Amino acid sequence: SFPVGRDALTDTEFAQVIASALKVEFGSTRNGAKMIMKWTGVSGRTAKNWLNGTNSPSGVHLILLAEEALDYGVSLPPE
Repeated sequence: SFPVGRDALTDTEFAQVIASALKVEFGSTRNGAKMIMKWTGVSGRTAKNWLNGTNSPSGVHLILLAEEALDYGVSLPPE
């Protein structure tokens, strides 16, 4: 969940927020990592690091994930 009442996230918090979102869409399975690899061109280790919150995607990779998710039919929450 997003920390409420603050203007910024630490790098670790950001990685955890992204990992949570990725797990909702892909699960933490090997197939999830494979889909992330296919969509972004990253290595398996990188995809797994994103899924477990060790690291987070760069801006370019985050945009690739968002574009592919929309093309794939992932629904965005209502505003």
